[in-house]
Amino acid sequence: MMPPTSTPPALRWLLGSYGIGLTAGGIALIAAPDWANRMEAGVTGTFVEHLAQSRGAAVLALGVIALAALRRPERHRRLLPGLAWSAALLGGLFLMVQLSPQTTPCRWIAVLFCSLWAAGLAWQAGRSMGEQDAPMSPPRLTEPGHMLILSFALWTGITGLLWLVAPGPLGSKLEALAGPGAGYFAAARGAVDLPLGWIAWTVRDRVLSAAARPAIIGIFVANIILSIAGLIAQLESIATPSRWLIELLHIGWMAGAGALLWQGSKSDNS
Repeated sequence: MMPPTSTPPALRWLLGSYGIGLTAGGIALIAAPDWANRMEAGVTGTFVEHLAQSRGAAVLALGVIALAALRRPERHRRLLPGLAWSAALLGGLFLMVQLSPQTTPCRWIAVLFCSLWAAGLAWQAGRSMGEQDAPMSPPRLTEPGHMLILSFALWTGITGLLWLVAPGPLGSKLEALAGPGAGYFAAARGAVDLPLGWIAWTVRDRVLSAAARPAIIGIFVANIILSIAGLIAQLESIATPSRWLIELLHIGWMAGAGALLWQGSKSDNS
C-alpha cells in the first residue's frame, strides 16, 4: 500500500475553480444553448444549439469529475493530464475567437483562466509522474464494466478527434448546413469530448475502484444529458434515423455507469 501523501493547496484550488467554471459553463450550454452560442461565437441555429447541448454534457462531466476528485485529490492524479489537456484546448479555441471579428474583452477572462488551469494542472500532473498506483490484476476483456468504459472511451475519444479536425470535411458540411461560423462548434465539441474519452480510457482497468469514481460519475452525468439532448433532437427538424442508434448507446452507457456507481457504493459500505 502506498503511504498517504499530502495534497498541495494549489491542487485543491485548481480542481475547485476548474470544476466550478466548467460546471457553470456546461449548465449554460445545456439550459440556454442559443444564448451561449451567441455569447461564444456570435452564431446560432437549431443544429448548432443541439451541438451546444451535446458539448455541454461533456463540459459538465469534466467539471463534475474535477469537483468529485476534490475529496481525495492525491488519489486522482491520473485524471490531471486529461483535465489540463481540456483546459488547453478550450483556451486555444477561445483565443481563436478573440483573433476574429467576434472579439470581446470579457472573453480574455476565459482565455486567462483556461491558461492558468492548463499550466497548473499540467504542473501538478508532472509532479506525480514518479508516483505509482497500487498494482491491480488486469481485467478480462469479457468483464462488462471494463467493456462499458472501454467502449465509451473509444467512441468519445475517436469522435472527439474527428470533431476537433472539423475544419476539414466535417467543418465544411457544418458550414453548408448551419451557416458561416458553425464549423467552430464542431471543433469546440471535440475539445471536450477528446479529453473526456482519454480520462475514461485511464480508468478502464479499475472501474470499481475508488480512484475511478470521479470519472464514472462524469460518464454517468454526461450520458444522462446526451440521452435527453439526443431525444430532443429527434423530435425536431434535425432528426435522423442513425441518431436512434447513438441514443441507445448513450442510454446503455448511462445505465452501465449507474450500475458501476451502485456497485462501488455497496463495496464501500461492506
